[in-house]
Amino acid sequence: MLSRGLKAKTMIAKQKSSGNSQLVVLLMSSVPVSQGDTPQSVIEQLTTALRRKRPRPSGPVAQLEPFLVARNVVDLDLRPGLQCDGYLQARGRSYPEGFRMVVKQDTCAERVRFTIAHELCHTFFYEFVPEIKFRVHPTDNQEETLCNLGAASFLMPARGLRSRADKMAVSLESLYALAEEYGVSFPSMFLRLRSLGIWKGELSLWRRLCDGTFDLQRLYGGRKISWRWLDNSIPSSAWNDNRVVTGNSFVECNNRQGSRCFEPVWYQLARRGEMLVGLWGSLTPRIRQRDLPLFDAA
Repeated sequence: MLSRGLKAKTMIAKQKSSGNSQLVVLLMSSVPVSQGDTPQSVIEQLTTALRRKRPRPSGPVAQLEPFLVARNVVDLDLRPGLQCDGYLQARGRSYPEGFRMVVKQDTCAERVRFTIAHELCHTFFYEFVPEIKFRVHPTDNQEETLCNLGAASFLMPARGLRSRADKMAVSLESLYALAEEYGVSFPSMFLRLRSLGIWKGELSLWRRLCDGTFDLQRLYGGRKISWRWLDNSIPSSAWNDNRVVTGNSFVECNNRQGSRCFEPVWYQLARRGEMLVGLWGSLTPRIRQRDLPLFDAA
């Protein structure tokens, strides 16, 4: 049997061109993995195992305290005015000595829950890669991405969510209902549904400008492009009448060459507070307007 050090060196050599960080490679060398496993599948397996070790929650919106205990988090500090969402502090130089978790208090409950789940995922790296995590080290962006994925997997388990979502229509109403049921934000729920392949499309957030037009603020599930509504009466109707508007239309943008690009979309729009929320999906491949003169030359 290969020693852990030799196994890690072998994996590092094999994954040198994979783009995985050393921290993630060492995690993969420490956790029992099967052929074809990826860092993403490994973090989901770890969060699934954590849920199964604890008493079954009474519902998706369950308290997280038992899971904190299971991961040696002995102190949870909900602190107002924190400059970040949260962080994890080791209480000693080894995993069994436990952790202190500090989480920003003055934010919505859904964000607090997601932050706690995110920080819980960091404990896996402390457990399986102590030679890096218990020393001063720079932030590992891949670790942060995997902890976000792990938090989503932990709070929105794939099997249960798929069973629930398959019975519901793709709509803003369904999105809000699922987000409330699982105690997460509706953008987080949308991204989870999309990552599991249950839903397609994109989720957009719009701000109403003084001139009555709408400016795209956030786009989930697609590239950030400065889309505009070709027919501004559509978002205006959803905003002014405070109702869900559904239909087919076009959105437009300018590409880098200055040409106008159009995309036909099926959409659903509804006002939520001071933002307009849009759920849309592409109907046909994106088309580009040709730069033609008004009249053909004879």
